Amino acid sequence: MKATIPLALTLAVALGACVAADDETVDTTPAEDITATPPTAQPADLVVATGQFQPVGAAAGTAVSGTAELRRQGTGAGDGLELNVHLVGLTGEEGHAWHVHEGSCESTGAVLIPLSDAGDREGIADDLSADDAGMAEASVEIEGEHLAALSPEGSYSVNVHAGSGASPGAPIACATLQLPADFGPAAGADATASPADGPGL
Repeated sequence: MKATIPLALTLAVALGACVAADDETVDTTPAEDITATPPTAQPADLVVATGQFQPVGAAAGTAVSGTAELRRQGTGAGDGLELNVHLVGLTGEEGHAWHVHEGSCESTGAVLIPLSDAGDREGIADDLSADDAGMAEASVEIEGEHLAALSPEGSYSVNVHAGSGASPGAPIACATLQLPADFGPAAGADATASPADGPGL
């Protein structure tokens, strides 16, 4: 005799299957957007001129070296410049006066931009100070009349002196900065600065 399945049991199984199917709902929530945000674009290279510090004067033959870099602070017509210097091999606990002079290191002229005090002209920055390892770093903004004093294709030198104060002594390091032909001072710059009399400091 064939076995028979009660009708009630068959209905119960079918009903259970329907309930299970209803529980398996489809998640229609949109997937989270995990697309990576591209990094903010960085400004193009704004370097105007670079120079290498060489030991001069009493420091000739020593390990004094470093870099001087002149770069624009932005891409706008009214943006100024920033002078960054990095030196190693300096000695002495006192500060070192530094200035931008007319002419290259081979033909240094008068002080054009008094970074430190120069005679009766107030400096726009502090003296350079070396750490125990003889390293010094500094950044200074070049704006207004000092910016207007710089000319296209001009040759300038950054001199670092043995000491500080009104009589800082002779330079011990020098870096030449040669400006490009397309260099132009920012719009609205003040009248051209007057260089100090004579090579002097």
